[in-house]
Amino acid sequence: MTAPGPLLAAENVGFGYGREQRVLTDVSLTVAPGASVGLVGESGAGKTTLLRLLLGLAVPTEGRIVFDGAALNVRDRRAMRRFRRAVQPVYQDPFSSLDPRMPVGRSIAEPLRSLGIDVDPRARVAELLEAVGLSADAAERYPAEFSGGQRQRIAIARALAPRPALLLADEPVSALDTSVRMHVIELLQRLAHEQGIGFLLVSHDLTIVSALCEQMAVLEAGRIVEQGPTASVLTSPAHPYTAQLLASVPRLPAP
Repeated sequence: MTAPGPLLAAENVGFGYGREQRVLTDVSLTVAPGASVGLVGESGAGKTTLLRLLLGLAVPTEGRIVFDGAALNVRDRRAMRRFRRAVQPVYQDPFSSLDPRMPVGRSIAEPLRSLGIDVDPRARVAELLEAVGLSADAAERYPAEFSGGQRQRIAIARALAPRPALLLADEPVSALDTSVRMHVIELLQRLAHEQGIGFLLVSHDLTIVSALCEQMAVLEAGRIVEQGPTASVLTSPAHPYTAQLLASVPRLPAP
């Protein structure tokens, strides 16, 4: 039996704003069905730009984005609707990613409406709230009534609403207090295991990537300089930039 092909891939992607403002150069990255991939690098490396390209929110200057074996065409409405059902984002800031004027239940159900998914929205919302560890009565409340960690759980529930195959998460815990980060990480781990969802995690935090991702890629100044199994990259980095990132991770003093 042959291994499944990539669900989502960047193939020799470049992006820039004219010749003088290159953001990405010759970037290739694949995410197979059910895979967990971390994309790491310092601020300004181009991580968020690559994520926007993978989400179809921008178009590469060179190369292409491939979804399920075909080039992603953002002008093909039917293909993009299929893409949106399969690939969902989780953004960095849970305080701005939810409409403060909209009850939580409506926010979670929004992808069902916009993508034309014919299910009972109330039942699906209740199911999703339970999956992320919140009570069903949360559906009638507003985002301001929840903590940051709870809001990020709600944002994850919304991303899960159309039953995607892949989540693209942009620094999903960086805006949260340290005390709640691990709870959200454990939630992502559990959901990925129980529902077979793959994810690409964009982060500058190697600790989070090591906890969540089986594979990782390192982005420096718009180029991928190293990628492979997370354990191998972290224990035996092949590129000086990766070693530099590892050296910058704070360590507790020896007892």
